[in-house]
Amino acid sequence: QAKQEGRENLRVLVSALNGQAAIHILTKKWQEAVDAYREAMQSWKNHEKNFDCDKLQRIHTMENLAYLLKRGHSSHSRALSDDELEVQATELRSQYMNKHESQVKAAVQSLSIAADHVRQSKHKAYHSQAVYLGEAEEEEEAISPGVSDLPVMEDEKNEEEESDKEDNVINHKEMKEV
Repeated sequence: QAKQEGRENLRVLVSALNGQAAIHILTKKWQEAVDAYREAMQSWKNHEKNFDCDKLQRIHTMENLAYLLKRGHSSHSRALSDDELEVQATELRSQYMNKHESQVKAAVQSLSIAADHVRQSKHKAYHSQAVYLGEAEEEEEAISPGVSDLPVMEDEKNEEEESDKEDNVINHKEMKEV
């Protein structure tokens, strides 16, 4: 629990320093902004063995500090690591985006599977009732309104169309028998 509180306190500190630096930028107090960003960086570097600092906060700090330094807004001498800020920020941003991109892909895949199950259930329910009602489109919408708005992959569309054609042939045969 102490580690979690320490991580949260570091996050709050870095966030506050970044906010303070942003205010200095808005008021055109460039050196104060540079100093606040440097303090934010120093805070997470001092504690990096014990606590992870939020990647978005680190990206914010490095990109904005690099921007200010590139435009000559610091009256202090540059640190050796200043030349690496943009590269480090780009690498960190790439790591962050890749992680979240893979999470989005997994969520889209789960949605696609769930949507397929809904379509199959809708299809079964529709066809079990459409045999004797004969009003297919109205009945389909009444059974599951809004399901047709779910994303459909191109392969799924073709399969669904073929399945619908087969079912219509069967339904017409059954209707004639009745």
